[in-house]
Amino acid sequence: MSEDVLEVIEVIGFDLGHGETSIACAPLLEGAKPEILELEEGKKTQITALGYQDFGYVVGDKALRLPGVRGQRICFKERPPGNKDYPQILQSYMSAYDTQMKAREFIKGGKQSYYFVGCPSGWKDEEIEIYERMLKSENIAHLKVVRESRAALLQAKEACVITDDQLKGSVVVIDVGSSTVDIALVIDGLQDELFDTGFGLGASTIEKLILRRSIERSPRRDDLIAFFDSPENSHLRSFYEIECRKAKEDYWRDEEAQKADGIRLTKIVNIGDGCPLEFIVNSVEMEEIVNQPLPELDGLSWTGSFKKLLVQTKAQLDRRNVVPSAVVVIGGASRMPFVEQLCKEHFRGSAFIRYSQPEETVALGLARWGQIYLNMPSFSGEIEDFCKEEVSKIVSDYKDSFIMPIVEEITNGIIDYVAEPALRKWKAGQIKKLREIDSEIIREAETWLLSGEGQRSVMRALSRILKPISMEINDKTMSICGKYGIPHSSLKLDLSIGPQNSLLGVNVIKPFENGLAIAHVFTMILMVVFTGILKTAAATSGPVGWLFLTVTSLMGLFAGLGWMGDMINDADIPQFVRERVMTESKIKKSIEKLRPKLRENIEGSLIGDQFDGLIHAIAEQIRNELDERANEIKWMIL
Repeated sequence: MSEDVLEVIEVIGFDLGHGETSIACAPLLEGAKPEILELEEGKKTQITALGYQDFGYVVGDKALRLPGVRGQRICFKERPPGNKDYPQILQSYMSAYDTQMKAREFIKGGKQSYYFVGCPSGWKDEEIEIYERMLKSENIAHLKVVRESRAALLQAKEACVITDDQLKGSVVVIDVGSSTVDIALVIDGLQDELFDTGFGLGASTIEKLILRRSIERSPRRDDLIAFFDSPENSHLRSFYEIECRKAKEDYWRDEEAQKADGIRLTKIVNIGDGCPLEFIVNSVEMEEIVNQPLPELDGLSWTGSFKKLLVQTKAQLDRRNVVPSAVVVIGGASRMPFVEQLCKEHFRGSAFIRYSQPEETVALGLARWGQIYLNMPSFSGEIEDFCKEEVSKIVSDYKDSFIMPIVEEITNGIIDYVAEPALRKWKAGQIKKLREIDSEIIREAETWLLSGEGQRSVMRALSRILKPISMEINDKTMSICGKYGIPHSSLKLDLSIGPQNSLLGVNVIKPFENGLAIAHVFTMILMVVFTGILKTAAATSGPVGWLFLTVTSLMGLFAGLGWMGDMINDADIPQFVRERVMTESKIKKSIEKLRPKLRENIEGSLIGDQFDGLIHAIAEQIRNELDERANEIKWMIL
């Protein structure tokens, strides 16, 4: 940002639509949430209308309602550059709202306020630049134009109506506006500007039909047509179309009205002694209106045109092999049931998402977007400091917690899958010499450790520690996000073991690929077995036991225990001796004596450079992930 915005303390999301305007405001304070401004009590949207009185410009419903207002401009938004009066109309409209909001102390104004104004997704960059210049005035120090689809996605994400996974896929945003239907495609958080399109299929077409049908039903049809066709009454046609819109929106909001007789609204048109004009909005009337072929839609009905638009969009996505994870629909007209029905019909398998108050979505999203835009530099710096100074310490603090579950899992695995089966093989004669158990156990231990079962054991151990690490990191980042008004959902980590035994890209099995430095432990296994053989032989009745004990004792006298051990290790002991000296109880006892020693040696082998490297790599990848996610947030402000 090149502008000096140090004095800015609030952001204003200004959704200037062709038919309606809604405004949200949010302070740049920790945890501050945008709120829709009710410029008239109970009304969160205002008609896009501008008029002039002797004391100055008036906007919204007042421009249509107050006496003495002249030169009304109603539903005047258009694509830049527009006609020669368009810049003056826009500046007068923005300035009038700014003055009104400051007078009612809704905003501070001046250099303390930053406006973020929406525009359709289909507008080109050069058109957005022109529009931004048109909107600025002396009263408004800071203003930026933002595509409405981005604001809508941000609001949907913060309101938890769209998930992080859906945002990481592809999302289609359909803005059913008053004058156009705009469609945008967002892939992996980045908007595809080549896909952005706008179509002249606005909901105002429906309002015009309601008015047209009302005139056709009137006994004074010819008088009404002459009245509305008069150039000096053109703004009154817009006024009555707005009344039709109100009736239509009340109908779609009220489920009871949809089930019953609908809504009937009578207005008096100022023709001579007055001419009553009745607007009827019910299920039968609406069904006929939205399915009526129209010349301005090339002979298609409103629903037919909308369906054609969806078919074209789906075909374009299919050509690019894009399957949307979600379809997000915004705009007040998105309440019409057939909009949801047709979207679900043409995008099967994609989640259909509509904010509960669609007419508020863009204004709230623009304010949130503004918070991020202004806070991003400081936010990025604080996240960077957190990554440099705290992430490694948090992960390192859990080092001991990592080790003990892994030690326990590996110890149990080697005992159950390697050591005990090896002793049983020796007893059964499948291993001829005790010395062969050494190489057998080392080979089998390494094989087991890198097998699916062995890796699952390590995964189970690691997974138990990742959750508290995630919670601690998320607690810290949540505090930072809240401070700057950044949605924490954008930065929240869920550490878990993914495909190929990886955590954020780190192969957590790597430290174990070359085995553990515990080969000497298996020599200890042999000594446990050897001692067990001697003790068992001493307790064995009969000449076999005494002979075995006598021979081994003499060996100890003449050559020492070491040589005696070599001789026993190399001996091919007869099968009946194996079975007598290596009973089931002896195997169990030997294993239980082995377990604590094995655990101790495995623990010692993990306290080394390789395991330290794993801890360092996990911390590094968490830092990279946080940094990448912080950068991803910037897609919203590009």
